[in-house]
Amino acid sequence: MVAEKNLLQDKLAAMEANFEDEKHRREQFQVNVEQLTVENTALYAQMVALQTTHEAKMEEMQARYEKRNISLVGEMKLLQDQNRLMRRTEPSNQREAYGSSGAIGGSGYGSSNSMGSPTRADVEETTQRIQELTDDLLEARQEITEQADIIAELEMKIAEGETMRRKLHNTIQELRGNIRVHVRLRPFLRSDGEEALGENPQPAIMCDTFASTITTNVDNPHTFAFDKIYGQSDSQEFVFKDVSDFIQSAMDGYNVCIFAYGQTGSGKTHTMQGSGKAQMRGIIPRSIDLIINCCQELTMMGWNFSLMVTFYEIYNETIRDLLTMDSSMGIKHNIRTDNRGRNYVEGLTEVYIDFDQAAEQVDEIVNLAACNRSVDRTDMNAHSSRSHSIFALKIQGFNEAQNTEVEGSLSLVDLAGSERLSRSNATGNRLKEAQAINKSLSALADVFQALAKKSPHVPYRNSKLTYALQPALSGDGKTLMMANMSPTYASLDESLCSMRFAQKVSQCELGAPVRQIKSARRQSLGPGDFSRTSIKNSPPRESRRSTFTPGQLRKLL
Repeated sequence: MVAEKNLLQDKLAAMEANFEDEKHRREQFQVNVEQLTVENTALYAQMVALQTTHEAKMEEMQARYEKRNISLVGEMKLLQDQNRLMRRTEPSNQREAYGSSGAIGGSGYGSSNSMGSPTRADVEETTQRIQELTDDLLEARQEITEQADIIAELEMKIAEGETMRRKLHNTIQELRGNIRVHVRLRPFLRSDGEEALGENPQPAIMCDTFASTITTNVDNPHTFAFDKIYGQSDSQEFVFKDVSDFIQSAMDGYNVCIFAYGQTGSGKTHTMQGSGKAQMRGIIPRSIDLIINCCQELTMMGWNFSLMVTFYEIYNETIRDLLTMDSSMGIKHNIRTDNRGRNYVEGLTEVYIDFDQAAEQVDEIVNLAACNRSVDRTDMNAHSSRSHSIFALKIQGFNEAQNTEVEGSLSLVDLAGSERLSRSNATGNRLKEAQAINKSLSALADVFQALAKKSPHVPYRNSKLTYALQPALSGDGKTLMMANMSPTYASLDESLCSMRFAQKVSQCELGAPVRQIKSARRQSLGPGDFSRTSIKNSPPRESRRSTFTPGQLRKLL
């Protein structure tokens, strides 16, 4: 009986294990389906935006062609008239010459020639007039060509001047410590309903990427100016080109923070995380690729680097670790301050990046975090993020020959969607979530308002979000706000609120950023090692160090 019971228990355990494996496979399959759906939706939206842009350019080229064609037709008609006039005067010239010779010979043809036929003076005057018109036409064409060259040269100078202006503006902004603000308008999606079903849908917001302005497409328009504007057809790669300067600053030893702000469904998560492994990848995976490449290049110059990642969310004012599957065990993650005055979150899983497998490792980190993140359906978004997620990367480098140590950090923040409760139709727990989101975003707005007014007291502690981001918002680093906008008229009120908030943020001065670089005598680091020298005077942190390989991370999914 005992043996039979043990056998049954073993079979039951095996069946439970198979059931769990099948459950995990189904969950992973569902995640893959959702990721492919998101990627397909993003690709379709970008394709539609590119098609719309292409059609607009084609219409502009067609208008230019028609205008040029009308001009050429006019010129051709003028030349035809001149040609007909010259043909008419040619027989007259012959008759005049014949009449002149007859008069000299004493015949009677001279008198008949004088009756109504043009004289030599008339012909010469007409010929001279034709020559003058021809010269004027040639001169006008030459002037048009010269003016076109001058216009092209001036346009080139304007473009160069605009580039120089932006560089000087960025330098001034950096010296003043202003928070940089970029705005991205997403393309229309199928989920936008009737507004997206038209043949050529018109967005509620018009972007002027050259002038870096954005204007509401209504009778009484509002115009806002920001550091950079991205249109509906701009790709993930194009957006990252401007962001890459901030990533480089993190490598140089600065504390860098990039956060995506906007209403629910405006494209924040797509901008930060993206989807797939190709052109739809977002800022987070592209940042790691850039940092890995920089580390490998600097390794040839005697530098050794270590990269450590944490990924967490703030949900209902509670911090949750996104890199563990046991987040429901009630582990508390509090925000502490070390002896150097830096805030950190205790108890988080720390993943050390393996340079040889960095791409796979980061993709699986992002996928694991996406599985663990709190999302739910609202009336505004089928997969609305109900929390603020923070991807934190610590970069530590040491050059033994130069006896120099640098320590930078990169925080990539995907804020929960700002929305009006009346539009989201949230009830119960969803209402509580929305209230917590709006409260933390309001606390963030209070911080920016205090910074703009140069208030001696900045209320960082009013929410977990602002307290966690205090190092990036207190003048020690560089901060970029990526404001995401929806193109629909139904979302125009929320878009206006986002633009006004972004405008206030752009007026905040944090002071000149501080580079974390120092001379240090210590043992050289190898890739994958993490220096404890820089935190040896700090209180011990409760953390869970992880050296997960991509295969081990995959098992957590």
